[in-house]
Amino acid sequence: MHRSFAYLKQEEQKYVNLFLHDVQGAYVVMMPDKSFRDYVTDNQCKAKDYFERLEGAGIPTFRVSIKTHTILQDFIINGGFEIL
Repeated sequence: MHRSFAYLKQEEQKYVNLFLHDVQGAYVVMMPDKSFRDYVTDNQCKAKDYFERLEGAGIPTFRVSIKTHTILQDFIINGGFEIL
């Protein structure tokens, strides 16, 4: 997995980190028929859905990346917080 991580785009690496956190916390049940890429795509879709619900409108994919980056940056700088 570590070797595959280096081949991902920086944006995708953020979603992978979120996914790995979910795996470590036992929030994800691994399915034998799903690939690693499937899980990354699922997390990207969940992020898009989350931000669209938050804003009450559809948003382009590139804005999801910007919003995800901003939240992760704030999370790290502030030592963590609850995300609603």
